[in-house]
Amino acid sequence: MKKLQAFVCAFVLFVVFAIALNAVVDNVDFTQPGFSTWYNAAKDRCAPALSANIDDTTMLVMGSSEFNHQKKSKYHIKNMFSKEDMDVLLIGQPYAQSLSHAITLASLAPDMKGKKKVMLLLSPTWFKNEGVKPEAFASRFSDSAYVGMLTNTDIPLATRQAMAERAAELLKDNKDLSKRVNLYNNAVFGKNPGRLRLFEAFFTGWLQSERERSQLSAEVKLNQKVLKKAPGSSQDETVGDSDEMPDWKTWDAMWDEADRDTADDHDNPLNMDERTWEEKFKDKYLTSGNLHRNTRLDGPNEYADLRLFLSVAKAEKLDVEIVILPVNGYWYDYTSLGKSQREYLSDEVAKITSEFGVKLADLSDYSYEPGLLTDAVHPWQKGWVLLDETIFSFYKDEEPAD
Repeated sequence: MKKLQAFVCAFVLFVVFAIALNAVVDNVDFTQPGFSTWYNAAKDRCAPALSANIDDTTMLVMGSSEFNHQKKSKYHIKNMFSKEDMDVLLIGQPYAQSLSHAITLASLAPDMKGKKKVMLLLSPTWFKNEGVKPEAFASRFSDSAYVGMLTNTDIPLATRQAMAERAAELLKDNKDLSKRVNLYNNAVFGKNPGRLRLFEAFFTGWLQSERERSQLSAEVKLNQKVLKKAPGSSQDETVGDSDEMPDWKTWDAMWDEADRDTADDHDNPLNMDERTWEEKFKDKYLTSGNLHRNTRLDGPNEYADLRLFLSVAKAEKLDVEIVILPVNGYWYDYTSLGKSQREYLSDEVAKITSEFGVKLADLSDYSYEPGLLTDAVHPWQKGWVLLDETIFSFYKDEEPAD
């Protein structure tokens, strides 16, 4: 009898909390100018905010820390296009990799009613050794996206279970996240868990998800204030007036202009941004010859995670393009992660994309292009021109220029 009373009491509290929380959160307006290209960690972990900014013309572009580089540059994607030119929703932070994006995509796909396109920007660094590290995956974990993935019945059960098992394994040493993930998984996949256990799973898991949703909602709304500032008052604002921009439809002209903009600023052995060379690479250059001697790009985990991402896209009938980002070939050759090893990655990704019948843009041929990268992996002026053209061409169903 006492167990039943406790159950009823908990249930009543649960309902009261749920009604109150939903009344607050559901009235939050996440649609603000600039949100789609806004670089913000809370935004990327708040599935309701992402969903609210998807309409019939939205294409998802998922990547990692490259979105945070050169934001003041006129070539950065946030400064190049109006929503009328190209409506993209950028999702990517440091340590976001194939698995976290697969989970997010599974959560958001039901809202993709119109464009139904997604591009995934793969960094070769994701594939080092065993793939995503547990602490990195934990830093990008979103309860709201995870619950959305588990409950999206458009995704085959086997695919959802594979993502759940992978997440549980990566989070097994994270006490708080492991407990929540196991509760979510048991609630959806558990075999005859019993009413009290099932209630505990849904109650605890849903409650945490809603708490996170509320907290992230508040953080997103507070941080969105920067989007309302006048141009030039924040590094997150578009730089320059539109009449100062090159004709972005003429890609060759833009590439040439970016080449001129960087020509006098990469006088170093790695052909990277001079300031970055001086501050981060010059001192360690002579002692880094063996830095990546034991680094492998043939670990199976990240390739399996990429398959999960493509399995989600296939189930949702999404049009997909995978982009292999260039790296600084001078740096990685010098540090013993040579071209042949990097070509292995390109070959394996090509096999996987061919198997799933999706588009592949391998930009690794640009890995020795001066002015392309500010450092070992992040885009500089020419790098952004290359990405802009690749993204725009997929959005418009055009072939990029050679």
